[in-house]
Amino acid sequence: MNQFDPLDPEVISDPYPWYRWLLREAPVYHDEANALWVLSRYDDVLAAARAPAALSSQQGVAYRRLGLPMMISMDPPGHTRLRSIVSREFTPKSLERWRPIVERLAREAVDRLLDGETSDFVAAVASPFPVAVIAEILGVPRGDLPLLRRVSDDFIEGFKIGQEQSRVAGLFMDLMSRPRVVGSISSIGMRRPLAMRTFLAVVAAVVRTVEGRGGRWFDDLNRVPRAVADLQAYCVDLVRERQRRPTEDLLSKLLAAHPEGELSTSEIFWFFALLLIAGHETTTSLLSNLVLALLDHPAEWEALRRDPARVPAAVNEGLRYDAPVQGFFRTARTRYAVGGTEIPEGERVLLLFGAANRDPRKYSDPDVFRAERNPEDHLAFGGGIHFCLGASLARMEGAAVLSELVRRVRGFELAGAVERTCNPTLRGARRLPLQIAR
Repeated sequence: MNQFDPLDPEVISDPYPWYRWLLREAPVYHDEANALWVLSRYDDVLAAARAPAALSSQQGVAYRRLGLPMMISMDPPGHTRLRSIVSREFTPKSLERWRPIVERLAREAVDRLLDGETSDFVAAVASPFPVAVIAEILGVPRGDLPLLRRVSDDFIEGFKIGQEQSRVAGLFMDLMSRPRVVGSISSIGMRRPLAMRTFLAVVAAVVRTVEGRGGRWFDDLNRVPRAVADLQAYCVDLVRERQRRPTEDLLSKLLAAHPEGELSTSEIFWFFALLLIAGHETTTSLLSNLVLALLDHPAEWEALRRDPARVPAAVNEGLRYDAPVQGFFRTARTRYAVGGTEIPEGERVLLLFGAANRDPRKYSDPDVFRAERNPEDHLAFGGGIHFCLGASLARMEGAAVLSELVRRVRGFELAGAVERTCNPTLRGARRLPLQIAR
């Protein structure tokens, strides 16, 4: 065990033995094959997350350098301005008004699981529940949820690992790493979604033809612009409707800020997209990882049943123990020193939140799930200026679902093989069949 590859599907399927090796032997690891540096220790990861002037997010937080103009991929001052506007609606106090809706949707999700429509926890609960919550917050009709789930899945699946083979594809990826280019394209897409869809299809065909058989990576990557085009076409109509008939939902509030010059239409779209993708995929993974952790620690499940007041602490520990977001990438703006190692300017850096949350220098017995630990300082939500905007909402959702399970389920066990996601930044389950004891 001396060559860590965060993009290797076998490593992704079970990263924790590798994390232990990194933490012990190579806390600042240079992955020459993938041209990136990996930070694993808690203090180093937190310091890097708090250093946006040195480590930029502008070329994207996934392995691929895609300069999507989302808040998560912005640096100050643009990030500071946008976050100051949208964060008003995501304070713990502001989110309390959504608690009754979150708890109702959690009950409905567990109803689906117990009614026997499916024994798959992901299909019944973990996937549809967070999308339904986001739809309620944004004011999206329930009938549109299948479209939103597909768009979200396309975004995530589009970041599967692959390498371009040709110079043309390399030039294409270089263009897509520039936020101004992607921002301009998306602005046009909001005005003329059909024309944008046609343009993206032509570009995809050209790159795919040049790549030939070696271009299968592009089939996955092309799901991202396809998802953008589909979501833009959907958002154009939804925005027009909210402009005509504003309601109390979040989209109406964001549009109310638009005439004052606070938010552009493109910024509203990308925040909509970020909330959908981050709010769906990360909460889906949070819920599936939490159930898997409790399956591996049955005494903790029994303790929760005896004392449901421990549920919020269990959610916190679940986030630490098996984080939905295992890490985010940054790009070094300048030379960046970690201990006695210097990372050169322009290099990619992976901040391994999942490893930091298992650092024995920070947590005793880090590979054991203990709800009583109730860690408030884990890095599952990142740190610094990019600390997850929806952290309070995610905790609320996790507690709502776990409370329903504790109240209504005596126990559960696996009823088949677990299908894990294959993504170097997101860790969760795509399929989690359960046998339920009521």
